[in-house]
Amino acid sequence: MAQETTTTTELVVGAQARLSPNDRLTWGPVNVVQRTYDANGTLISEEVPADVGGVSTLASGSYACEADRYPKSLKVYDQWYAEKNTADVYFLYMFQPYLYNDARKVGDAWQDQLEVCGVGGADMKPDRGRLLRTGPSATIMRNATKIIGWKWDVGEDLGNVTATLGFKVGTEKTPVSVTGSVDIVVSDSRNEGAQGYAEDVNTVSDDWPNNAVHAWWESACSALPWCGSHDYEGATVHGLWEFRSGRRGYEDLYAEAYARWH
Repeated sequence: MAQETTTTTELVVGAQARLSPNDRLTWGPVNVVQRTYDANGTLISEEVPADVGGVSTLASGSYACEADRYPKSLKVYDQWYAEKNTADVYFLYMFQPYLYNDARKVGDAWQDQLEVCGVGGADMKPDRGRLLRTGPSATIMRNATKIIGWKWDVGEDLGNVTATLGFKVGTEKTPVSVTGSVDIVVSDSRNEGAQGYAEDVNTVSDDWPNNAVHAWWESACSALPWCGSHDYEGATVHGLWEFRSGRRGYEDLYAEAYARWH
C-alpha cells in the first residue's frame, strides 16, 4: 500500500506598503516564516529559514507585469520582490503597483484606483522535495476600501499563465489594462484563484480582509510521495481597488506569496 507523506513545509513571504498623501508608496519590513506540519496537519516547527547560495531555473524564467499604455494620470511604482533562496526552494514573486489618479467619478466625487499585479513562482532544489502549491496574494488592509476588479488565470496543465485586468475609467479618460504572465512547466496541475476569504491560503498576517485577492498553482494530488512537481511552477494575480481621490493614510497595501512542498 502506498504511504502518505509524513511532513509538509510551507514558506510565506509578505510585506506592507503605505500610500502617502503625496502618492509615495513605501514598503515596510519583509516578514518571512517557514512552518512544518505532520501528517495530521499539526504544526511541529516554525522558523525564519536562512538564505543559501545557488540558483534554480527561475533565474532564467519569463515573468512580467506590463501596462498597454501609460497616460500622465497613471503612476507606476517600483516593483517589490518577495524572494527567498533556502536549502529547499528558490522562491521569487514580483508585485507591481499602479495608481490611476481621478480614474472616474462616482456620484460627484472623483475616485483614484490602485491596481496590483503579482506574478512569479517557486522551484524546488534538487532532491529537496516536490512542490505542491504556490501563489501570490494582495489586499488593501482597510476592509472598507472597495475592490472593484480581480483576475487570475484558470486552467489545467498550463504552460503559460496569463491574466489581464483593466482600470475602470470614465469615458474622458485613457483606458489602461495590465497583463501579468509567467511561463511554467506543464505538469499534472491546476491554476485557479479566489477573491475575499480563501480556505487554505497561508499567511504571516492574522486574517485576510474581505477585499483580498489570491491566485495559485496547485498539484493535482498532494497526499502521496510522488505527488507534486520538481520543476518551476507559478501563478499571476490582479487586484483593483478604488477610493476617493485625495484621501490617503488609510490605503495600506499588503502583498504576500507562498510555497508548499513535501
